[in-house]
Amino acid sequence: MAREAEEMQKKAVASLERDLVRSLPEANSNIALSVPPALRIFPTGDRPPGPPSPSPILSSSSTRPSTPARANRKLRFADVTSSDIHVYESAPPSPRRKPLALLPSSKDDLAVSLASDPFRPHLEVASPDKDTSAALSSVVPDGPPEEGTPEDIRRRFFPSLPTGDPSLAWIESAPPPDPTAPTLRFDLHGAPIPPTLSATLPTHLGLHHHAEGAHAGYTLDDIFLLARSTVPANVLSCLVFLQGLEEELRKRALAAGAETMGERGSLGSRAVEVLWEALVGWDEELMSVDGVELQEDPPDEASHDQGGESALKGDAISSLSLQFFLPQIATIFGTADLPHLLFNTIADEITATPSLVANVLRFFVLTPIPPSENSQLPVPDAILLLTTLASASRVSASKLLDPADALLRFVTSSPTSSPYPPPLATTLLARTLRLYTTFARYGLYAHIATTAAEPLARLSSYILSSECNSRPLLTSYISLLGAWITCASDPHQTTPPHEILWSQVSSWGWISDLATLARRLTQEPADFDTWAELWNAEAVWLEGARYNGMRGGTSEREISLARLRPGFAGGIEKEVVLGAMSSLKRLLSEIPIGYDANRGLAFYREIMKSASVLSAVIRLWLACFPPDYKSLPEPPFQLPFSLLGMVAIFTVTHPLLSEPSAIPPHTRPSLRPLVSFVINYVWLSRRHPNTPSSLWLAQLSTAVMRSLPGDEDAARGMLDAIVNLPFLASGLARPTDDANVEGEKAPRVRVAPLFPTPYSLMPTTTQRLPSRGFDFVFARDWPLLPLDHLLRSGTSSVWQHLPANWDASETDIARATLLLARVVREAVVANGTPTFAMNRAEVTFSCMKVFMLEHGQAQGAPSASGEDREEVFRDGTVGELMEALLLPSRLGASPNGLSASASEGEQDDLELAAARFLGTGTPFFQFYTDFVTLYDGISFGHQLFSELLLPPLAQRYAPDYRKLLYDDTAHVLGTVRTPVERVIGGAAGTFLWPAEPAPQVVGAQLSLLVGRRARVPVEGFVQWMAVHHVAANIWPDLRGDPPSPVADERGRKLLQALVHQGEHAVVRQVTLYWQRREGSVVLPPVCFDLEPVKRRNRLDWVKFWAQGDLVEHMEGLLGAKG
Repeated sequence: MAREAEEMQKKAVASLERDLVRSLPEANSNIALSVPPALRIFPTGDRPPGPPSPSPILSSSSTRPSTPARANRKLRFADVTSSDIHVYESAPPSPRRKPLALLPSSKDDLAVSLASDPFRPHLEVASPDKDTSAALSSVVPDGPPEEGTPEDIRRRFFPSLPTGDPSLAWIESAPPPDPTAPTLRFDLHGAPIPPTLSATLPTHLGLHHHAEGAHAGYTLDDIFLLARSTVPANVLSCLVFLQGLEEELRKRALAAGAETMGERGSLGSRAVEVLWEALVGWDEELMSVDGVELQEDPPDEASHDQGGESALKGDAISSLSLQFFLPQIATIFGTADLPHLLFNTIADEITATPSLVANVLRFFVLTPIPPSENSQLPVPDAILLLTTLASASRVSASKLLDPADALLRFVTSSPTSSPYPPPLATTLLARTLRLYTTFARYGLYAHIATTAAEPLARLSSYILSSECNSRPLLTSYISLLGAWITCASDPHQTTPPHEILWSQVSSWGWISDLATLARRLTQEPADFDTWAELWNAEAVWLEGARYNGMRGGTSEREISLARLRPGFAGGIEKEVVLGAMSSLKRLLSEIPIGYDANRGLAFYREIMKSASVLSAVIRLWLACFPPDYKSLPEPPFQLPFSLLGMVAIFTVTHPLLSEPSAIPPHTRPSLRPLVSFVINYVWLSRRHPNTPSSLWLAQLSTAVMRSLPGDEDAARGMLDAIVNLPFLASGLARPTDDANVEGEKAPRVRVAPLFPTPYSLMPTTTQRLPSRGFDFVFARDWPLLPLDHLLRSGTSSVWQHLPANWDASETDIARATLLLARVVREAVVANGTPTFAMNRAEVTFSCMKVFMLEHGQAQGAPSASGEDREEVFRDGTVGELMEALLLPSRLGASPNGLSASASEGEQDDLELAAARFLGTGTPFFQFYTDFVTLYDGISFGHQLFSELLLPPLAQRYAPDYRKLLYDDTAHVLGTVRTPVERVIGGAAGTFLWPAEPAPQVVGAQLSLLVGRRARVPVEGFVQWMAVHHVAANIWPDLRGDPPSPVADERGRKLLQALVHQGEHAVVRQVTLYWQRREGSVVLPPVCFDLEPVKRRNRLDWVKFWAQGDLVEHMEGLLGAKG
């Protein structure tokens, strides 16, 4: 029976398949093809074994018997056509749902039953491979979902919502990260780009060219790969990126450390260590740099007002909020060290923070005595921190005077009797003496020499004994003695006055101590620093004895000379001087092009040591002269004068001293000993009997132009030696960058000199070089500085400090100024240093300032009639002096003046020369506009005045200058009759080439030639320029550029206008004009005689496009020579 039932079932299934195929209408055959082939109809017996299918939801009740199946039962379908099928547009897929793609069928397809009725056709989804099975299982999971999964949450809490409902997207897992999009990308400045922004940035920003994928930005691998490029621009971009990345990482590390440094335990301690690494430890080489602000662009008030974003644009420390940061440091200071590399603008805030300095001393300096096994030893770097704060500003130093009393504990006992280990005790003592020296350079805290006279005497005995073998301690002690002797030289300069007296210094026998210490030094370079401090201290002693000793310090000089002469004649002192000269010459020769970034700080410290020795020994030599500087029968002691002169010239002309502002801040202190050596040598040269006055004037001028911030007193002394003109020394102190308070003048910043003098103590406000505005005190045009004060007589403060008997007029000052400028320039050029002479642009602009002086004033020069006063520039002496200054700058006197080459250089850059006077807010074009207007109003055709109008017509300047003169004020050009040889400029080619590109200027020049602009016909240089540029825009052989339709069209129109409007002589000049681009220029009238070959070429060009009268006119001019 079972076998018969099985056979019957197979027949029923086969009949069912035949009826199903026959019943499909032809119109629906395409629909059948659209059924996925993976959906099959299988008989129950052929179905692979599997779990039993669930009961149909619409199955008949179990209480009612089902209708028995009949073999002849047929399936019926509705007569469906293609028009009855509606296709709905699919909704956009959910971003969190994966699409399911049905794969095509194969012979090995398997099926899964969807019904349990053995006689009902069922659909089974084939799973040909594992990938398809995995895809299906993700849509229809087998069995209950895992607890906590999105499907489990849906079934338990949202059973009425289907799987994949968009409202349940929040419970879905986050999509896996895109492996092609790195999470850390940067722009070309090193700033990180967020991943969300990286995917949306446009491509024109240049951030997609070297990064993989569609995300903008560069990874670190991209940058390091690009750094190996052979294109310099690519490597430069990488270096800018890495520099910005370093600052960005430091800023973020600082922010993270500052945020958590208030936490207790190891977290706060680690945060302070992060702060240390971000502020100091990032460059250990800079930890030992002293005497300069290590800040490229100090933050200004505007950056603080704009919020944190603007502050982060500066350096890392500027990104901190000091109002939050410093109090936090003050309260948790017992956890770690505080960095000592601080900026002058921050030092005052640190010293003003309550309990900050007190906690520094309490935790790191005032440790228990004697120390126990568990107690902390004193930290020398804490004293170094106080020294750095004190050197930053006078205000900070004043606030540290009371806390400094606690440091006497390290002075009262020698390192051998100290409760601390000898190396630590020696370092603590040396750092303490160095702090006292820093105070003394302001004239502060000198009373400690009297208060602690007894322990200082014991300290002196220890240092003079053989037990002391520490060179840093020895150097610090000598430096302190020199600073205190400086304070005693003029007790009125200390704060408060009379803190230390000359009589006390003499009674303590410090000069004898210095002589004893000199015998312990060697000629090795390691002792150069100590020798420099020793000789400066002895020089200060001799200088002070001139005014405080008996008979002008005669006995003191005799005692010192008796000791010094043998050593400099053939002893160790001579070897030290020779070694320093040789070392300085060798080191400077190793950097022939100036600053070398590849050289470390150690290299530049060696330069400092050698130059300091030479500067100190010359100062000592000069201090041996009597106060009246009378000539001595022989030098105080022997020095290699000729070698010193050679090294001085080599130093002052070395490129390292050419542009100090371009040198990084941490290297700038190395320049100060070089400048000090040059200045001291100038005074030595004055005492040398074989130095002519012209040579000494040239040496003074070069030394003045090499003065740096801190050398103001020395520069003032040199200026007074040249001429007693108060306008020159005015403004030597640099105003601060801080804003004025309630309309008051900003306080001045005075940097302490390298070695203090009695007159530098009270004015000094800082002992560190500025980070911004670091440049030479004087420029090449320093002799003409009085003209600036004359032009700004309403605002210049120098007029308020003139002597009561001052009666010089404006004309007198102009005469003296121009005479000084002429003498100084001639002396500098004649003695082999032409680079220190004023260049052409500086002289030209200075003469322009003379013409811009206020006219019609009562203090002007009397007129010829004596009835009234006339302008300063009309004074005969003033005019002659300006003529003499401008003579080397004219085309006729310049070596390359008549050259056709369009060479450019700094010598002809009026905009650069004017920037120092006008500042960044006033362009030179505005000054030139006023200058032309003044000429139009008062010149009356003054020859020199008109000649000064012409230099800005050079092609190196913007067309606006030429438009102003040729177009806007063309009526004044009729009075400008300057010949070519008298034009002020470096080469005639700079006015000729390239041809004028501005159509409006060319049109104005054409109008000048045809007589429609100037009141009278132009002539001389102005006419030559107009003919040249009009002809160069007409004739193809003068253009020099590749042929272009635009240029040809412009040339045709210009020629037509010229022929129709111009006179025959003007047309002939433009038609027959020619000029060279190399060699010497062709001057009129030769430049108006074109050779026959070029005549034919120009005529052929005209015939190519013109006809009628124009061709006949050109044939008359170009057809035959004559």
